[in-house]
Amino acid sequence: MKVGTVGNCATSGCHSEMGTALSSYSWLTGKGYIAGTASALADPSQSCLTWLGGNMPPSGPTSNAQAVADLKAWAAAGAHNN
Repeated sequence: MKVGTVGNCATSGCHSEMGTALSSYSWLTGKGYIAGTASALADPSQSCLTWLGGNMPPSGPTSNAQAVADLKAWAAAGAHNN
């Protein structure tokens, strides 16, 4: 979700409420995508991210092995705001 990456939701102008790491975490938590080890963001059956089968970002990549591994490891560690 870092600025300058395809996963940055604010850069595209779509989700201005996700302009910082803190606001992104808060927004995604409020939407139910972040919930510790059960975080939907890292679950291919629930994620909105294109590289996990979702629809965000529009026309985003359908694969990104490193992002998937990093996201799953983050969720497995508790999906902390770090």
